[in-house]
Amino acid sequence: MKKVHNYFLPDSDIHFERMINKRIAQGGPPEYQDDVRDEAYKYVNDFDICVDVGANVGLWTVPLSKEFNKVIAFEPMQQVYECLLENTKELNNVILNNFALGSESKNLNMVFNPENTGNSYIDGTPGNIKVKKLDDSFMPKFSLIKIDCERYELEVLKGGVQTLLKYKPIVIVEQHPDTEECAGNFLRELGAKELSNVRKDYIFGW
Repeated sequence: MKKVHNYFLPDSDIHFERMINKRIAQGGPPEYQDDVRDEAYKYVNDFDICVDVGANVGLWTVPLSKEFNKVIAFEPMQQVYECLLENTKELNNVILNNFALGSESKNLNMVFNPENTGNSYIDGTPGNIKVKKLDDSFMPKFSLIKIDCERYELEVLKGGVQTLLKYKPIVIVEQHPDTEECAGNFLRELGAKELSNVRKDYIFGW
């Protein structure tokens, strides 16, 4: 692994290194998507517990840990999970889970993109990545959940309906053009409202 500013990344990943450097060139901090978080924080009333689904190396987990008392993170890819461990090893308010979330419990295949690990995705075929439902994870009350799973966001939502309706957190969900309707409409059907968006990241709440 290599260290890029404040984060350890897989040696092969050039995407996040480029994005962080781009943010610095724009006059921002050496962070990734800090503007999305800042927008979401406007709607959060309770900064006790939050959830990071698709944590990757911790580009959200680490800054979230500075705002919330506890961060519960999910990341299934071993190649980036090792970096996530390194990036959070000194944080005592982060709980890491080395599995994916989805609509049902099973083992699925994940296609790994070494140059852009954030573009890795579950393809729906049988494999060795453990997938569990959010509703089966015995989650404590949380006030914010970020879901960035490369077009698997809807499956994560489907597996967490009971939990989402119970806690009604602020939901940050990435939406691509081909999934915007299903993820957004699914949340709307649960009674959530679109509060804001920053580029492809949409913020919902009840």
